Amino acid sequence: MRALRFEQIVNEQLEQVRSKMGQKAAEYAKPDDPLHTIRKSAQMQEITLLEALSGMMAPVAANIFDMIQSSQQHPLGVWDKKITSLMSYLALLRTAVEEEQIAEPPATTSLTIQGVAGENFPYEPTAS
Repeated sequence: MRALRFEQIVNEQLEQVRSKMGQKAAEYAKPDDPLHTIRKSAQMQEITLLEALSGMMAPVAANIFDMIQSSQQHPLGVWDKKITSLMSYLALLRTAVEEEQIAEPPATTSLTIQGVAGENFPYEPTAS
């Protein structure tokens, strides 16, 4: 495969992902929350956002693995559909991972020292 054809395939695939995500966003997302349906699914199941997303993504990934391991030749259109779906879920996963990391509270350096009589003294280390 020539580099030019490889670049065409990548560009076509990325355009398919953009198009699919735009269509699905209109159906499943809110204008201010692209992860709305996934977030709702996580709340309903009392699991994390990443766990809900992985549950949605797993059947697509498993189906691709089945196609790879199958002796049957699958039409290119089927491959495109499955690969586009998985890439879309991976883009959502990237978004969800960033959201969870940003939402984590910053690490604190404050300590409480317990005195001899059981009293607590807050301690804030100073920058040296």
